[in-house]
Amino acid sequence: MFVNQQKVRSFFTALFTCYLILLNQMATQIAKSEQNDTRNWLNNHSFSLYPMLSS
Repeated sequence: MFVNQQKVRSFFTALFTCYLILLNQMATQIAKSEQNDTRNWLNNHSFSLYPMLSS
């Protein structure tokens, strides 16, 4: 019984670790794409925003 519990616990620990790693990678990917989107948006809109900001 104890050995089974140990196996189950280590299995769930490994599963949880994999889940955290995947979550971290997804978050990093999302952050990167959001950064690129923001940069693209700024590049596209900087000329149209400039007259409003300067007036």
